[in-house]
Amino acid sequence: MGTKNKAVDPDETLTKRLGKGLLNLFIKVEQVEEPADEGQTSAPATETAAPSHYTPAVSVNAEQLKKLVDSCLEHGQAEFQTLMQYVKMFESTIPDETARYRAALQVISQQGITPDKLVAALEKQVAHLAKEKEEFEGMIGNMEKGLDGQRTKIKDMDNESAQLQKKLAELQQLRAKVSSEIGSQEVKIAAARTNFAKALDAAGQQLEQHKQRMMSLLGITDSEKMKKKK
Repeated sequence: MGTKNKAVDPDETLTKRLGKGLLNLFIKVEQVEEPADEGQTSAPATETAAPSHYTPAVSVNAEQLKKLVDSCLEHGQAEFQTLMQYVKMFESTIPDETARYRAALQVISQQGITPDKLVAALEKQVAHLAKEKEEFEGMIGNMEKGLDGQRTKIKDMDNESAQLQKKLAELQQLRAKVSSEIGSQEVKIAAARTNFAKALDAAGQQLEQHKQRMMSLLGITDSEKMKKKK
């Protein structure tokens, strides 16, 4: 009736076996859509998916519980494999469950699997839960440390964004100043052009009057002036 039982690594845990994939077993994901505001035009669709909300389970999930219990039962299972083989063998001959287990115990005790060893195996299974907790919290702790690096990146980006915002504000102020100076110069140029044109007209009229007066004083007529030109 001897069957070789596969040895189980005493340090084997769900965390070591599944790694970060274990998180998926203990996370409930809910996709939540924000209610649309009827007063606003909906934003164009982007490739970025809506954020998922991760919530604690209301009750223990059957799959979660089974995985955790099975992982603990593997430790100390070797001592029980032979027992369970006899229990199954006695199903047809011993209907009562308690009597069946005790009959199987008598048989395996002769093979060196004593009640003390079975109790020790049971205690090992219960105690392994602490190992599961230790490994899981260690993995979570390392993940949280990784998040610290991400938080530092966000802080750096926030600082850079603040500097860019400050630079943008300075550029906007400088632009407003330059724009104001341009406007002021444009007004001055337009005024100077208009006033100079008026001054030219006035000067032309005044010079013409001066010419006519001088010609009158000198007794020079327009016909004499024309002869001199010829």
